[in-house]
Amino acid sequence: MALMHPQLGFRGRLVLAMVVLVALVSLTISALFTAYLFDEEENRAAAQLAVGQRLTDEIMSRRTALELSRLSVLVQNFGFRSAIASGDDATMLSALDNHSQRVGAAFAVLLNQARQPLASTLNGDIPEIHSDSFQSALTQG
Repeated sequence: MALMHPQLGFRGRLVLAMVVLVALVSLTISALFTAYLFDEEENRAAAQLAVGQRLTDEIMSRRTALELSRLSVLVQNFGFRSAIASGDDATMLSALDNHSQRVGAAFAVLLNQARQPLASTLNGDIPEIHSDSFQSALTQG
């Protein structure tokens, strides 16, 4: 019993070629459309991340300016300056604690210009202070 292979005539081969051509074109279009959508979504995500970064930077900048403004008022206070000038650890700590409570700060650290702590309301290690923040605080008083 031999298997019979149907013979395709000219019409059959033409239809088969057209079906294969349509399938290839459809697959190519689908692949290109998928790549386009992927790139478009990637661009949209990058734009949203850029907006989020600008917003975060703006919030942090404003928050830092507000905190520095609050600190400037405290540092210019004569009583606070007198306590620091006394050099007495207990007096400096008391003044620092009092002023940090007035502005609602979670903690306060008093540093000299060499970034050495003079007094701190923290029980643990003092957090890292970036050079930009330290220089900004120095220039604002």
